[in-house]
Amino acid sequence: MTTKIKLIAPLIAVSVIVSSVLHAEVLVYENLHLRKKPSIKSPILGKIKKDSIVFLNADKNQNRDWLKTSKGYIYKKYTSKLYGVVAVNSILNIREKPSIKSKIIGQYSDNKLLPIFKEAVTDNGKWYQTDKGWIYSKYIILSNSFKILDGKEKNLKTTVVKVDKTSKVAKPKKKSVAKVNRKHEINHKAVSTVKTDVAVNKKHKQAKKSANIYVDVGYSIATYSKNGTKSDFHPKDYKLDIGYIFADLDYIAFAAETGLLFNAQSDKKSEVTLLDGTTLNNAKVTLDKLYYLELKAIIPLFDQLNANVYAGGNQVKMLTSGDGYKGSNDWDYGFAYGAGLEYVFKNNISLHTDYMIYFTNIKAIDFGLGYRF
Repeated sequence: MTTKIKLIAPLIAVSVIVSSVLHAEVLVYENLHLRKKPSIKSPILGKIKKDSIVFLNADKNQNRDWLKTSKGYIYKKYTSKLYGVVAVNSILNIREKPSIKSKIIGQYSDNKLLPIFKEAVTDNGKWYQTDKGWIYSKYIILSNSFKILDGKEKNLKTTVVKVDKTSKVAKPKKKSVAKVNRKHEINHKAVSTVKTDVAVNKKHKQAKKSANIYVDVGYSIATYSKNGTKSDFHPKDYKLDIGYIFADLDYIAFAAETGLLFNAQSDKKSEVTLLDGTTLNNAKVTLDKLYYLELKAIIPLFDQLNANVYAGGNQVKMLTSGDGYKGSNDWDYGFAYGAGLEYVFKNNISLHTDYMIYFTNIKAIDFGLGYRF
């Protein structure tokens, strides 16, 4: 296989005319400080968020490490004059090298802004190098294919764009990049050598976007049955867990998760009947602590909705008491399993609800909030 790699010239001749002055723009692909002068020792005036388009002013000093904007200076290293937008209806694979046989090291979602540094022409076609790796060029709209209609610095997700007639992508029906409706049908016969670089199953989109480490906080309502009485108790607990996604396959991901439940509210009953028929007054049950270690399977159902399945072990300490009675406070060990649903928002915040069985006689409904780093 022959590969030719060359630097792409700054094709972004598309500019914005503001007050009869021609402005160049760059993509900022990492969060950057906006400084008063071109120096890391200069005061910080603000921040420029990643995936933002920044319009440049002429700089008489022409500092090669810094770029001048209307509001201050930004560090040039994490900007790109040439950039593109992913135009697929699912996700696009990022590869370690410009080859369909190369290792997949990540994915880009549809409408994702990305910097472009190099171009490689191989037997499979043209590839672009980004800050994450190599992507197939067929599914990228370059920045010289659309024009920014507003001369202010903005995040592209809220910036109005106009697609040139030369673009193979249909013109947007709404003036919002994030909502551009692209008719993008993949011809599998024509691009059979690269079809593996588009994940056409949208169900897997959110799982691939998720990060490896996550933290969940929540609230648990338990049902404690077979407890030596003829009544069920419902202690309530706070829940905290941390997990790591160690395997992300095509249609399923696996994570290791550990955490604990700790007492939020005990369940009290003025009178309960024991199994031997006697009466216990002022009965109180507390799920004091519960530790668990589980294997979690994450199954994408829709774009941002996952089904979760859990299996593992746990240890629990239940506190029971009443008038003239105090139960055992020893630790018990058992098997835990359950299932639930999780909705992951685009900002990596998630909502989840689970039904868990920690012992044969402790069942719980958990719900809470999570964040993926």
